[in-house]
Amino acid sequence: AVVSTQSTGIQEGSCIIDLWDADPLFHIGSVTVKLKRLARQGEHGVQTTQVFDVQSTDHKSSVGKLHLRVANIGSHVSIGDLSRQNASLVVECCSYSGLKNEESILRPRPLSNIDQSLNSILQSKTLQTENRKQRRMEAVRSSQDPSYIVPREASVQRDEQLKMVQNYRTKILNDVIRESLVGSVTCSHTLHTVYGSVAYWEVHYRNTNPSTQTYWISWDTDDIRLICDSSEAKILKSLFKVPTPLDLEFFDSPKRPVRMILRSGEEIYIPFLYSSITTKKEFKYTIKLLTEEHTPVQLVRLTFIQQRNVISERFLFSEPEETFAKHSLAVPSTPSGHLLVQCSDPSVLCSAEGERVVFKAPVPKTPQTMRFLIMIYTDGHCYLPAQIWEIVIYSLKKIELSAMVGTEKIFPIILRGTDALSVVQCYSSDSQVLKLEPDREFILSPNNIQEVRVKFEPLETGVRDYQVNVVDTNNRVLLERWLVHTTADLPVVSRTYDLPLSRSLVPTTKQISFVNPYTTERVFKLKTNRPELLSFRDNLLSVPSKQSVNIGLVLSPLAMSNFNYIMVFVNDVQQKCEECFAVRIT
Repeated sequence: AVVSTQSTGIQEGSCIIDLWDADPLFHIGSVTVKLKRLARQGEHGVQTTQVFDVQSTDHKSSVGKLHLRVANIGSHVSIGDLSRQNASLVVECCSYSGLKNEESILRPRPLSNIDQSLNSILQSKTLQTENRKQRRMEAVRSSQDPSYIVPREASVQRDEQLKMVQNYRTKILNDVIRESLVGSVTCSHTLHTVYGSVAYWEVHYRNTNPSTQTYWISWDTDDIRLICDSSEAKILKSLFKVPTPLDLEFFDSPKRPVRMILRSGEEIYIPFLYSSITTKKEFKYTIKLLTEEHTPVQLVRLTFIQQRNVISERFLFSEPEETFAKHSLAVPSTPSGHLLVQCSDPSVLCSAEGERVVFKAPVPKTPQTMRFLIMIYTDGHCYLPAQIWEIVIYSLKKIELSAMVGTEKIFPIILRGTDALSVVQCYSSDSQVLKLEPDREFILSPNNIQEVRVKFEPLETGVRDYQVNVVDTNNRVLLERWLVHTTADLPVVSRTYDLPLSRSLVPTTKQISFVNPYTTERVFKLKTNRPELLSFRDNLLSVPSKQSVNIGLVLSPLAMSNFNYIMVFVNDVQQKCEECFAVRIT
């Protein structure tokens, strides 16, 4: 069993357990375990034992039971860390209010130790001075008349450095003041979001000027929009539980940049909404509130951290490579409200039709696997998903086979070896209908070619898909896999026999006749579509030319209560159907 946990909390979290057949690596089914019962409620640890139905890969039936014991043992977590796990906030006004009168003790340090840019300039100047001194010393040693050398005083070098420092301070003074003022009106916040959901926040601002002012609001992404619809703002305030006043008459348009007019002393809560479908774990944006002169009066820097998704259901499909996968899935425990859906992959077409979700996805080339998420919403606005589905599509090579029921069709497939020697074995998802040769382990040489024979022996009519896996038994690695698409038809029934059976606990024997239509003696093989209900006294018949023989039938007691019709096939040695009889139990 392979376990993958997808949860952001005990109350809403879930754990999806996938069950695989260990030898052939076929997916058996999955179990979704709700973690609500693991809420500790102040206890150090809890445990629970439950029995779950194992749902098949297509979620259409139950294939077994899983007995599971799960536990939750607590650990120490900072309360501050928990309080920051939110998707909404109210940003209070952080306008400049002057310097704070605080006592502090500062130790004087050289300016070059504080400013790296100035330090690099001084070091460069010092290096030039040292190089100049070196050249003068070499000139003293080589010159006959060194009277032209003028000694430089250390104080002169010191004056040059002080002059450089003064020029540098004058140059960066405006930038330092500007950065300090901008920092005083800047605040930073973090919002934790879930894939497919939205984040809502409000920016509080108050006009402290004595006159009416015009402001401009701008931001640097299309994923953020300003809420100007009062009905939508009320829904968001109720959804995220933000109890602030609502007044949207200050904005003329939701398009960037937004103009806003505030009278003296007037304050406002500016509502914003973030909505994006992205795989990035962390991203940052900035909201600017500017005056008419484009002077910033408030800057809000937001960091969005995407948390792990809560996967409600997982669906696995095996599809032929380079085709389109089309599926219609029912929504389990359909929530109230009109369904809306979104998909994480733009190449997938997805829609809601009543209480079902329909999607069409392009299947990649084997051995690639396609994964995407489908978000299901019931709020009418795609704010918070009620369910998140994970869709996994395995790309397989496709083989098409057709045969009559009771006969067999043989098709060879070519298996190519890898760069290393491998011990492999081939597996079929239904060994009774789809048989493989060789059916045991064999050695696959590096870069060698091995032929594997697929024998299709249908027992009932219809169109069905089977899977063939080639597994490296030493490393438990899947080397190749094929999707076998089969079509089985019923041969023409030449005669129907009505056989009365009395209720009994022992098998009943009956006879039906068969005539060899050929001019030579032939050997025939007998088969049936219900081997658990009907067997033959002799599976091989040697019939002379134009002669009639009796076929001995042994009927199980179950044939009386479960089935009315049983097919009997008379095949030649090449397993081609010569004649088909229908046995009706009366």
